[in-house]
This record gives sequence, C-alpha cells and structure tokens, in this order.
Amino acid sequence: AAVFTGDWTYGLHEGCKHERGFACHFTAFARECAEGELAAIPAAPEGIEIDPREVVGVDFRHKGVFWWYAHVQFAMLQPSLDFQVKLRSVMGALGFTHPIVGVHVRNGDYCSHENEQGGHCLLYKHCVCQGFDDYREKIRRMRELYGVNTIFLATQDQRIVRAAEAEEGLRVLMLTFDRAQLTGGAARTALHWRQKLGYVDSVMVSDGALLDLFILSQCDYFIGSFHSQYSRLALALMAARQGRVPPYASVHLSWGACLAYPL
Repeated sequence: AAVFTGDWTYGLHEGCKHERGFACHFTAFARECAEGELAAIPAAPEGIEIDPREVVGVDFRHKGVFWWYAHVQFAMLQPSLDFQVKLRSVMGALGFTHPIVGVHVRNGDYCSHENEQGGHCLLYKHCVCQGFDDYREKIRRMRELYGVNTIFLATQDQRIVRAAEAEEGLRVLMLTFDRAQLTGGAARTALHWRQKLGYVDSVMVSDGALLDLFILSQCDYFIGSFHSQYSRLALALMAARQGRVPPYASVHLSWGACLAYPL
C-alpha cells in the first residue's frame, strides 16, 4: 500500500483550475482516505532497516528492485488530463522529435553560483554541484554511439544552458522560464520553502519541474546524476515507458548507490 500525507505544495497554486493537490498534475490512482483512516494506520518502526527486495511483490522479485520501482512509479505518476494537454502543447512548441537524449543537471537551490564549475554545496552535507564539463563527455559519447544530436535539457542553472548551447552541432531543447528565481542557494533557503513563502512563482516552479520530468521520460537516452532522486525517477519512468532500461549515464553515483533504494 502507498499512503501520501501532508500537502502537495506543487498542486496548491492558482494554476490548478479544476483540481487541487495531487490531482492538479496527476491522475488519481486510489481513493482519498476518509477522516480518521490515516490515524488507524500504524507508523513504521524507527531504526529498522528494510531490505528493499522484500518490498517487491513476490511474483515479481525475479525482475529486480529497479523494475518494480520503475513500474510502480509509472503507474502512480500518470499526468492528469489537463496536464497531458499542457504537456503535448509544450512538446509541440519545442519541436520535440526522436531520437533525443534527456539530460538532467541538478544545480539549484542548494548550490552556490560563484563559478562556472558548479559552485559548492550550501545546504546538504553530501550533495554535489556540477558544471557542464561533467556532462560534456557523456553527451559526446551518446552522439558517437547512437548518432543523436538533439538533447532535452532540464536544469535550473543558466550557466549550464549557456555551455550546452555553445556545443558545436548540438540541438538543445529546454523550457523557457526565469531560472534566476531557482538558483537562490546564496540565500541558504531551500526552494520549497521559498515557494511556500511566496518568494518564487509557484506556477513556474510546479509546472516547470513536472513538465521537465515528463518530457525527460519521453526521451530515448538519459544522462543525469543519481545523487538526485529526480534523475533516478526520470530514468525509472523512461524505462517503464520503453519496456527496457534505455542507454544511460550518470556523472555521479550509480542508480543503486542511494541508501533508500540499494540494489
């Protein structure tokens, strides 16, 4: 069973015209809990390590943790009808065509931005802030192996955009928005808090993040960094959609290196 508690902040802005909360962007996959039902669900014991292989349904354990994770997430995160319309419109405006490499560069609220090599981490002990150099060789290798010269770039970092657009012969597709709002690491305030406090455009933050995610999932190949759960999720959705693990590369950590979902 899966239980969501708390507010889905991304679905509480004025852009959610017909539904609010989770249903603003996603198709409901289960009913909402009735009053009092959540209180009846026992909390998970603290301090107990759970082998992720035991979470996989018995009939599917031979397929592995990644397969299970990918297909569960794919089933749960289907875009709502309203968001599907927006997604198709954006992809059409971008000129999205196959083949294409999805590239996710996670340099945002937790990174300083004093240099072109990613800066340094401000908020989390083990995070990594990368420059485009970390991705350039991976992109070039994909181009050589698969003859693909178009990327969809999902990033909060305008410096990464400039570097990608300077690559010879590379067609770069990306969402257009004010990335300066998203790179507020110098203020040492995480993005979700700035969103709640009204310091950033909630529609831009919410829709931008999810449009990036769904467009990445439509790509044929993937390059990201698996210290980011967003990169891990993008690859999982892509794999479930394609019915196979697509060619991919990570500039930092393997998919199974995260302690929350070890392989």
